[in-house]
Amino acid sequence: MYKQKIGVIVTVFNVEEYLRECIESIINQTYWNLDIILVDDGSSDNSGAICDEYKIRDARVQVVHQKNSGPLAARYAGLKKTKSEYITFVDGDDFLDLNAYKIVAEALNTELDIVSFGIIRYYNSKNQRKTVDSISKGMYLKNEIEEIVIPNMIWNINEKKYGLDPSLCTKVIKRELWESILDETRQLRIYYGQDIAVIYPLIRNANTLLILKEHLYYHRQRNAGILPSYIKDHEFLNKLYTLYSFLMMKFSDQKECIKQIEYFYSYAVNLRKQAYSDYSDNDRYLFPFWEIKKQSRVVLYGAGSVGQTYYYQLTRSSQYEIVAWIDKNYKDYHNAGVKKIESIDVLDFIEYDYIIIAVLSFQLAENVRRNLIDKGISENKIIWVEHR
Repeated sequence: MYKQKIGVIVTVFNVEEYLRECIESIINQTYWNLDIILVDDGSSDNSGAICDEYKIRDARVQVVHQKNSGPLAARYAGLKKTKSEYITFVDGDDFLDLNAYKIVAEALNTELDIVSFGIIRYYNSKNQRKTVDSISKGMYLKNEIEEIVIPNMIWNINEKKYGLDPSLCTKVIKRELWESILDETRQLRIYYGQDIAVIYPLIRNANTLLILKEHLYYHRQRNAGILPSYIKDHEFLNKLYTLYSFLMMKFSDQKECIKQIEYFYSYAVNLRKQAYSDYSDNDRYLFPFWEIKKQSRVVLYGAGSVGQTYYYQLTRSSQYEIVAWIDKNYKDYHNAGVKKIESIDVLDFIEYDYIIIAVLSFQLAENVRRNLIDKGISENKIIWVEHR
């Protein structure tokens, strides 16, 4: 087992509601030899004070307070604070499996450049989704990284997703690989795609990569379904082009990577249209037309990415009537300016033929279905289909 300290850099910005759970998941790791750097990136809430509290409680914790400069600058500041040979990152509203760094330490040796593990999209304790990468688990040496990983890691064109999840928080990497690329990318001043700009060029510089089978990092999905602020940013397309140009420069000699970057760029450009409530290019989630009789009155249950796609597809069809669009978090959507989302209570006052559960998770769909049945709604009226 690796015996030396692993540097854990936590970026913190206005996450007081979740920060204690995050820090507790780190200080209570079964691998104890950690150098923990909490970087308060100019928080205006109580986050900075919480960081200082843990500095007093645990001698392994150091705190950096800085004016708000963004996640990459915060990570770079934390990197300068630790001298650990291996470095990893954590976002202040996320948390880890308590055995995460023990599992990593058991795999680490001085010849390994990168250890990568799986990520779990955490909506709540009953709704969690593991991300499945296109690249198989296992050890990759330099020639295998070049022949197998790099040609497939940026963008899975068929599935419209990353080949290897780019999250920096699921990677434990030798310090010298982090340092130069973080310094370079923080100067790009981008938000969307920050991790992409770091991790893919970094992997290209690695001699060894180990992809573990375990899913150890919980990425909290806050305000799921609400349009992210970076998409509403009027500079989104300019910043996206900066990212595109940077990646093209880094992979100019990789024909397959260039193709993936161009497909990713085309996909990302269409995200901007969501700022205008236009989901016309998001047909990955096909509404179950084959399950629904024409001229039916339909209720959509769920206002996340699936629900939004269903809504757009239905508005293009004259064969169905949307009588309601409901979500238990309807108040969040109202606060975000989406007033058409209603409370589930509206079901007591309208007539409908079907309720379409518009979520990805089977577990969440089952919970919704049971709740609807408990309300006295016929199971024959409830429809959910799986999307992969």
